[in-house]
Amino acid sequence: MKTGCLFDFRNPPQWAQPYADLYNDTIDDMVAVEELGFDTAWTTEHHFLEDGYLPSQLAVLSAVAARTQRIGLGTFVLLLPLHDPVRVAEDAAVVDLISRGRLILGLGQGYRVGEFTGFEKDHKRRGSALSEGIDILRKSWSGETFSHAGKFWSYTDIMVTPTPAQPGGPPLMAGARSKKGIQRVARMDCHFLPIGNTEDIDIYRTACTDLGREPGQVRILRSCYVTEKEDSELEKVWPHVNYQVDYYAKWMHEANDKPEDRTNTSDGFRDLSNFFTGPPQKVLDEIKAFEAESGIDELVLFFHFPGMDRAVSRGSMQRFAADVLPHLS
Repeated sequence: MKTGCLFDFRNPPQWAQPYADLYNDTIDDMVAVEELGFDTAWTTEHHFLEDGYLPSQLAVLSAVAARTQRIGLGTFVLLLPLHDPVRVAEDAAVVDLISRGRLILGLGQGYRVGEFTGFEKDHKRRGSALSEGIDILRKSWSGETFSHAGKFWSYTDIMVTPTPAQPGGPPLMAGARSKKGIQRVARMDCHFLPIGNTEDIDIYRTACTDLGREPGQVRILRSCYVTEKEDSELEKVWPHVNYQVDYYAKWMHEANDKPEDRTNTSDGFRDLSNFFTGPPQKVLDEIKAFEAESGIDELVLFFHFPGMDRAVSRGSMQRFAADVLPHLS
């Protein structure tokens, strides 16, 4: 099982720092992911938020690509219906070339209603837009001239150059929360980025099997904080965890993608089974049990919660790298 780290570049007003400092410090953390022995570094995306949630993932990954040599660099996830797929194909190809073939392109349909309103996109048709966008990405990386007349985008006699370092383009992964969305990931022949529980992984693998396809790779996101000794150290982390949980609970409620979204509250999102916390041995035991249950290919970890003191989150990452990582398969 591989391990990675995810970064969102959020800058909450109550803990605000100059954006230039935040961006450079976070990119330093992403470079440190390679130095600490992890396998991948990931970014994520949202738009029009007061805390400056990262809106431009491939620009950041390009900067990290130039400062690293080994780690995979991924998007978890790029909200494809909000973008022009040909421009995404071009930008992704450039990152893949700079990194010499290390890009992993994770894609999603999106869910925040305000983003679709702001970009004047149809929130109800985002699943179809994702499928069409992925088709365009694959055509763009074929090295051939193509035209496309679709429901959402049209192009006439274009050839996207340069092509990525990886033949056929970076591996495509897709995230989804609902059963319908997860089954779409299988139909699109993408690897899977689950955000929910292990039952979602089972839905994906069953859908692939039903289609006569071998299931793709599964990389799942989990939060993590490694203490030095006792769980009591977590008190300094909870305000930042709660900030994040409250926002996601609100967004999921507005999206209403799953039956429980309308009734869930922020308390319902405080599920510590999705949060590896405590001293190194406790975290190691929890991760090994989760790996055995889920059979995932990679565990992507979120260490730096919004507004958190950089020294605190770095300490957690370093303890994980020193005392947990060497014992994982």
